[in-house]
Amino acid sequence: MLKVTDITNQSIVQRELALIKVVSAPASRMEITGVIEPFRASIVDVSRESVVIQVTGESSKIEALIELLKPYGIKEVARTGTTAFARDNQQKPQTNKNNFNCLNKRRESNGKSIL
Repeated sequence: MLKVTDITNQSIVQRELALIKVVSAPASRMEITGVIEPFRASIVDVSRESVVIQVTGESSKIEALIELLKPYGIKEVARTGTTAFARDNQQKPQTNKNNFNCLNKRRESNGKSIL
């Protein structure tokens, strides 16, 4: 890592990626597709007993989709955590390609504080 920039108090663009493996018999796949479409999520893998859903967006969007998928049975969830950039009007452009941004945002996950 060459540089970290604290963007906590700036206007930012932030996203997170999640992969969600959901129990899915072939008969329920159309229903699951209907649940994920408003979130602009997609099915990226299909097996006999499950589907893997990819979703990106703010953490609250991902949390909402996970809640809606719980009744189907969630097998696994993998999340990247939030990644962010300051909006262009907030900071001078960086010429260094290895510039990293730091967002000091805490959220609760199963009762534990994480960055």
